[in-house]
Amino acid sequence: MYRVTIRQGWNGKPIMIHSPYLNGVKLPDAKVVKDVAAAASFNFTIYPNSDGYSNLHPYSTFVNVERIANKDGPIVLFEGRVLIPKDSMNDKGVLSKQVTCEGLLAFLHDSIQDYGKYQNMTPSVFLGKLLDVHNRQVESYKQIKLGRVTVTNSTDNVYRYTDDSKDTYDTIKEKLLDRLGGELQLRHEADGLYLDYLTEVGHESKQEIRIAKNLRSLTRNIDPTEIATVLKPLGAREEAAANENGNSDASAPRLTISSVNNGSTILRDESKIAEFGVQVKAQTWDDVHDAGILMTKGKSFLASQRTTLVQYEMSAVDLSLIDLSVEDFQTGNYHHTYNPLMGIDETLRIIGQTINLTNPADSTLSIGDKILNQEDFNRQLAKAQQAVDELQNEVNFLGSDLVNLSMEFSKSNDLVDNLKASVETMKQNLGDQDLSGITGTLAGMTQQLESLSQGIGSMPAQIAENQNAISGLVEKYNGIVQRLAALEDGTGGTTNE
Repeated sequence: MYRVTIRQGWNGKPIMIHSPYLNGVKLPDAKVVKDVAAAASFNFTIYPNSDGYSNLHPYSTFVNVERIANKDGPIVLFEGRVLIPKDSMNDKGVLSKQVTCEGLLAFLHDSIQDYGKYQNMTPSVFLGKLLDVHNRQVESYKQIKLGRVTVTNSTDNVYRYTDDSKDTYDTIKEKLLDRLGGELQLRHEADGLYLDYLTEVGHESKQEIRIAKNLRSLTRNIDPTEIATVLKPLGAREEAAANENGNSDASAPRLTISSVNNGSTILRDESKIAEFGVQVKAQTWDDVHDAGILMTKGKSFLASQRTTLVQYEMSAVDLSLIDLSVEDFQTGNYHHTYNPLMGIDETLRIIGQTINLTNPADSTLSIGDKILNQEDFNRQLAKAQQAVDELQNEVNFLGSDLVNLSMEFSKSNDLVDNLKASVETMKQNLGDQDLSGITGTLAGMTQQLESLSQGIGSMPAQIAENQNAISGLVEKYNGIVQRLAALEDGTGGTTNE
């Protein structure tokens, strides 16, 4: 199912340390962790009997994790390098290594940006400039080309200073991700590495996550602490010229709404204050340079903000592992999730995965924060309560059925007991008469009745069958009574000659 290989150097020969086949070499513990907001990681344990045990070196050993069973061929789940190999020996003298690996996106930590001032350019061009500085400093296999860029701002223009003490990844995060949002995606193509800067990674998947199908467990955390009842809108900050040390001065104040709001820098939502009290928060718009526009944006944000942050953590079986026609779980994708017992019937996004290579059933999914307003939250609670009520009604209905079944069992047992008593009475009344044929028939009936009595009550599905058997015995009983009457009158019956 999963294959793990290592190689020394970028172009080294692969060594398999975890085979997808049952009789192949295995790692005792191995997990891939993926997140839309960070480089992927891979952690595993390896023993000395593995060929790769002595070939794990920081930064120079490269690791590939692939999933083999897929309709489109192998899928690369992780590609990166060894970061920290840790040797250990337990109290029984067993040696092992615990290895931490980082994804190829971490190449951006290997270079430092120049000090610079960037203006009158799009976010795409600015990112390309940062990659140019990175590529001038690193080996050829670490060089990264600019890929697709879909993130922009209202002016499609950036004004940034870069710090010559920060690496490329931290610069991208601070100057782009933290200010404009979006997500990074590194692609390894035939002609090298490409960095995409997208509004959002992933798409809507056709694989559903559903209770009683592939959903194993689900935890939901509800956090109302992000609500703001009093808002302080902040606009752009004019970054000052470099100081004598060559660093930009980030202490300049930001634009506020005081000039258009009677000297006040805040906005109040009295209805939310009445419900939640005073909760002051700040919201920043880096691209806003006009106080009137900032005022409008602040009011819109305060009026439309959501009040409750809902976070999900779930364990679900990836059905693509057993059905190649089903799309697999991938970080960034959306999946329709259905759990009526918790009032969940909506499309949720996977923002993180922990993939357990040695025990796939223990893999987990992290679901992106979903922010609800009070009406949405109350509606979700109502759905959950309705589901509980419906379940209780089903339990009550089932209880009623069980009572009826119990009564039917009791009646059947009474009938069997009466038949057995009648048979015994008949046998005693016959005495020593030469009626062995009848006695044999009665003995067979007795045996049938005892067997039937033992079977009653075992399964509700047997009730109808038991009732038919009882009806048959009653008919036999009536026939025997008629034959006995005929013997006593001397008009017929069966004798042994």
